[in-house]
Amino acid sequence: MTVREPPRSGRADAVEAVERAVVERLCPIAMMTFATLGALVPLAIRFGAGSEMERPLAVVVIGGIVTSTALTLAIVPLLYVATSR
Repeated sequence: MTVREPPRSGRADAVEAVERAVVERLCPIAMMTFATLGALVPLAIRFGAGSEMERPLAVVVIGGIVTSTALTLAIVPLLYVATSR
């Protein structure tokens, strides 16, 4: 037995779905982002012996976390709304 989905009325439903999803996922994504940044920022600004190996890695990971967070919370939802009918 299959469940019938209600007909989609288009763009308004997509915007509403994106708003609900962003609000629901904002807290876990923000918590993960800030925890990771909190651990990596001291490595990125550290000076002293051995820091020449840790600093570039920390900077790259920070850039990746910021980029992935922006993609997750802004770009992907915008693309979803733009491509929905």
